[in-house]
Amino acid sequence: MSQAPHVVLTQQQLENNLRLVRIGLDSTEKAIRLQLEATKQTLENSAKSAIKFSAVSDMQGALALRADLAEQATDSLMGLSRDLYELASQTQNEFAKQTEAHISRYQQTFLSSFDQFEKVSPASAEIVSSMLRSSVAAGQAAFDSLNKAARQVADFADASLRAATTATGDAINTANRTRTSRSA
Repeated sequence: MSQAPHVVLTQQQLENNLRLVRIGLDSTEKAIRLQLEATKQTLENSAKSAIKFSAVSDMQGALALRADLAEQATDSLMGLSRDLYELASQTQNEFAKQTEAHISRYQQTFLSSFDQFEKVSPASAEIVSSMLRSSVAAGQAAFDSLNKAARQVADFADASLRAATTATGDAINTANRTRTSRSA
């Protein structure tokens, strides 16, 4: 004997929620790992910088070293920023895929309940069932359309953010080099 549709839907919802929680926890774990690695690298770079500064004997050398260290710090920060953005983008994609799969399963369960409804209902119920099926199909088409548009906007935003990040890093590094050459 098959389970009642509401029981199946409840089980699907619970499974979906557990998958979403797992995706969120995995993403959080990766973000923490990225931040810890960046912290370790920053600590190592700080120790190396202190040693380099102690070896500098003139002002020009100090300014050149400062510009070099600023560029390294900017590159490191931009790298961490890109890694975190990439992680957020991957997580969003996983959430979207899971949500799409859940909606598809929900729709299949919903449509199978129409089949059961038709079996136990009078002949006129086919008309109602047909109308409901059409409504579900139209709703799915609208969802697919909006989902496609949202992906296009997300892809455009992603490309724009990547370009802006690269341009910002280049501008900061150029400004540091210009400032250093003026000071010398």
